[in-house]
Amino acid sequence: MEIQKLSSLLFEIEITSHITHLQTNKFSSHIALDELYKGIIELRDKFIESYQGKYGIITGYNIICREGVEIVSYLKQSISFIEEQRIIIKDGYLQQLLDDIIELINITLYKLINLAE
Repeated sequence: MEIQKLSSLLFEIEITSHITHLQTNKFSSHIALDELYKGIIELRDKFIESYQGKYGIITGYNIICREGVEIVSYLKQSISFIEEQRIIIKDGYLQQLLDDIIELINITLYKLINLAE
């Protein structure tokens, strides 16, 4: 498992969705991304803190800001990577936390794709 890449991605999703939220000219996208970047903070922290409680402190973060990215494709690719890592994790409680993150991203995708103005 690539815990550093997974953890970095969870930070990256927050930053990328926050910047896209600030740059969009669609109100529905603005609101959907607001919910994502605010919601992922608590879920990400729970996942990382729970992981570190069992396996030790994660180091070696590599966080990239993806300004100007096509957000729907970016979020779909992010889900794919999270799902790949989820399969490798054997702890059910950690899998559940990743499931909660995937759920939040999928709700955001629904809003971006189907409720766009």
